[in-house]
This record gives sequence, C-alpha cells and structure tokens, in this order.
Amino acid sequence: MPFITQGKANIKYLLIIIFFFLLCIGGILIYTRNTINVSEKSKENKDILDPKNCTYPIGVKGMNITLKDGYSEDSYSGERLPPGSTSSAKLITQYFGKEAVGDFNGDGFSDVIFIFTQHNGVRYSSESEPAYYIIAALGSTDGCKGTNAVFIGNGIIPQTTEFQNGKIIVNYIVNRDYGNSKIIPTVITKQFAVENMTLKDITPEETIRKLACVYSSGNYYRGIVSTSTCCKSVDNFPNTCLIGVCNCSQDDSYQVEICDCGENKCFDGKECQEAFVPKDLIGLENFTKWVFVAPYFGCDALERGGYKITTLYYDIPYSVDDETATLEINQLYDKIVQYLKTKGWQDYLACQPNYYEKNGVIVSYFTGTDRCSMNHPCNGYDYIYFTIYSKNELSSSSCEKVLDDSIRDSCYSDFALKTMNPSLCNSDSLGCFDNIAKNTQTLSDCQKLMPDGIPQDVCLRVFAIKDKSFSLCEKISNQDEREFCYYQFSINTDDTSVCDKISDIKIELKKDCYYGICGKISDTTEREKCKQEKQ
Repeated sequence: MPFITQGKANIKYLLIIIFFFLLCIGGILIYTRNTINVSEKSKENKDILDPKNCTYPIGVKGMNITLKDGYSEDSYSGERLPPGSTSSAKLITQYFGKEAVGDFNGDGFSDVIFIFTQHNGVRYSSESEPAYYIIAALGSTDGCKGTNAVFIGNGIIPQTTEFQNGKIIVNYIVNRDYGNSKIIPTVITKQFAVENMTLKDITPEETIRKLACVYSSGNYYRGIVSTSTCCKSVDNFPNTCLIGVCNCSQDDSYQVEICDCGENKCFDGKECQEAFVPKDLIGLENFTKWVFVAPYFGCDALERGGYKITTLYYDIPYSVDDETATLEINQLYDKIVQYLKTKGWQDYLACQPNYYEKNGVIVSYFTGTDRCSMNHPCNGYDYIYFTIYSKNELSSSSCEKVLDDSIRDSCYSDFALKTMNPSLCNSDSLGCFDNIAKNTQTLSDCQKLMPDGIPQDVCLRVFAIKDKSFSLCEKISNQDEREFCYYQFSINTDDTSVCDKISDIKIELKKDCYYGICGKISDTTEREKCKQEKQ
C-alpha cells in the first residue's frame, strides 16, 4: 500500500516509522547511560584503588600478605608481625613504586601495576640486596584484588613501568660490581600481561637470552652484550656454542647482538661455557656439527685434577633410524681415533680406555644412546661426547664475575679443592675447608696445609672421624667445632655416650645426635624406647 494515498499520508506506515524511530532513540540512550556508568565506575575505581593497602598471595607457600601503607612484616607461618619486630624469622615486603595504570584484563575497571621488594625471608636473606617483583592490584566491584607476583631480579635498578597496547612494559638496568670485574650496565625490557587474575611473563625469547647472558644464570662465567657479524639464519643472542654460526660468507651474514663470554668461551643461549680447543686438536672441529656443552666427566682422576674442561657433543635426531644413526656415530668414532693416532696422541693409562694425552692435554671420547628402553631395546648409538682436559689458564679470577653470593663462594670452593689451596676459601665457609681436609692423606698433611685457627680444628674433626679417634675431638679448641665432632663421631660409631658430651646450649644438636642413632634401630619398639629414654 503506498505511503501517500490521494494526497493524504497513510497512517499505518507513519505509525510504524515512528515506532522504530523511538526504539532506536531508546537503545542509544540505554547504551549511552551504560557507557557513562562504566566510565564513572572506572573513574571512581581509579580514585579508590590503593595498591599500598591491598592483599596479595605473595607470602610463604602462597599465603596472603596484606600491605598497610605499602609495608608488611610477616613470619614464616604467615602471622603478621608488628613493624620493627626483632624476630629473625620474618619476611619483609615493601612497596617500591614505578606504577602504571590501565585496564589490564578488560573488565572496565582501572588496575595498577607496580614493583615491590622482599627480603630477610625464605627467598633472600640479604637485607642490603632485596628481590624485586612485579605485581598488579586489580579493580573490581569488591575493591582491590591482588594478582600473583613475578620475580624480576635482585641487584637491579628499576627504571620505568608502562602499559601499552595491552602489554605491561618494565624496564630496568643490570649493573653490579664484584671485585675488579665490572658488569657493564645493561638495559633489560620485560613484558607482562594479565589474564583474568593471573599475571604472566610474555617476554620475547630474545630478551630472555639477553638476560641470561648478563644476569640470570648461575654459571661461574658472566657475559656482556656486544655485536658481531653472524649468519643470517640466526637471531640476536645466538647459540655461539654451535660451531660456525658466525662464520658464514659476507653475503650470508649480518650484524646481530651477541653475548660475549670472553676468550675461549661461548654462549649456549642460557649461560657461558668453556669452549677451548688447543692447537693440537685444530681440524677436529670440522669433523661434524659439534656443539660445546657443559663438561662431561668420565674419569675421577681428572675431574679434581685442576683441569679446565671443554666438552664437544654431537647427536643424531630420533627421526633417523637406529641402523643409520649407529653407522654415522661409528664412522665419526673411527675418524677421531685415526686422527688422534696420526697426530701423535698417546694412550693415557691413568684412566679407562679411550683416553689420550699429548703435551699435557688429555682427551676422551664416549658414545651412547638415548633410544634404548624396555619397550625399545637396541644396541646402537646416536651421540658422542669428546672432552678436552687442559691445564693452562686455570684461574679463580672467573669467580669474581659471579653475581650470586652463595654461587660465588661455591666457585671459589671448587677452585680451592681443585688446587688444594685453602687460601681461596671464604673464612666463613667451613665446608670448603672440610672438603680440602677430606682430600688430604694424613692429619699431619692437613695441618701443614691449613691456616691457623678454625681450619686446624677442621683437620682434627675430619681425622677424628676418618681414624675413629675420639681423642682428636677433645683436642679441638673451638667449641662449635668440638661439639660437631662429638655429633659426627657418635653417628658414625653409634655411641650415644658421646652425645652426652654435647652441651645443653646445643640442645637441638644433642637431640639430633640421640635420634640419629636411635633411628638406625630396625625394631620399631626398641627404636621408640631408645628415643623416649633420650628425651
């Protein structure tokens, strides 16, 4: 039916048009009102959201910690302690700052991301060097809700925190000195995102490798960020332990960022490794696509002999059948044997077969397989290790670059044991002196080697246990060492009467002494009777 009939408007069509017009207007008003409400809700939320006074699941074993004015002291059990508590068993959590605001999870509420620190607790014990974390306070109709925390690092200098294109961007500097070895300041940029209530690290792999180079690894060696011309097939911070990744032709190369680990070392994507090939082995690197890997030990006589150890590794993918893989490994094996004999390498008789020596350098090779199992028996091989033991350039100076205090002490202890040089031990590291003492032949040898003081007592304790000579325990001047000698002697001889000599000041050690001996009794009734008698 036409809208105009004989010069008059059709009332039915007019009413339909008016109805749909009003319906559209109503929809627009409702949408606008809701949008305004969400905007006002978000603005109101932004005004009241206070990350310094919020609860977060960041305590011991995931227990909640509530910040009050950006600070909290909590015990190991999760109990809140009053500020300034003298309890040594406490976890201090403190707001650091570097805030960024945005709607991180897309729920219409404003959220806040910030950095906080924790120290003097289960994660880190050094009050001068706290651990830095990133965390988010999320807005909701119920107020502030804290996400999980993600560890950034310790010994860092936080710079900025931003929210861009749905990503949380955190910039910080790694810049630490140890001894005469300076770590060049390096800017690290990490990325995070919030999914529902979970804060996730979405940092690109390239940045992870950069971080591993300058900071995160527990290895004895530390790298610096540099540039080099490498093959176009690799990205920034390539695995330079893959021989040849930076030796392509000029047309097939371009400049990338690399991890410079120093002379005779390479970066495997996670840490710096030894990569020393002596001149008597030049040419071996061309036999196959070797990879430098963590040292593979096969002979105890060499492991603790003060050698610098480099291991080359080659393996065949599982996609290659057993027969073909075995044939290739056997051919490589024969090639190595022929090479060593041609170059004048001689059998090294101090270790098992497949060890050769020349000019003070010792090498070994070993084949094996990861393919065999109960469901897949086999007699083949699919990998080979080639290990080089070299005496030159052994130095504890590498330990100076280690960032973590405990790992650096372990580094010095390792070198101290390899060289039997107790002067490299940290004066507080009794374990270092203990290991050296255990590797001496006689008490006299140990006492000649050790400096005065407690290390001499360590010699007496070690040989009291070795020789089962209780009288040596009695000669120890330091009370702690003497009572520890009583404890070790008792456990080794099952003599509870020696436990009686431990003073009540060391009551826990005394109990451990009794219980350690009683715990060896196989009969349950007698074992419990022993424990009750010694309570």
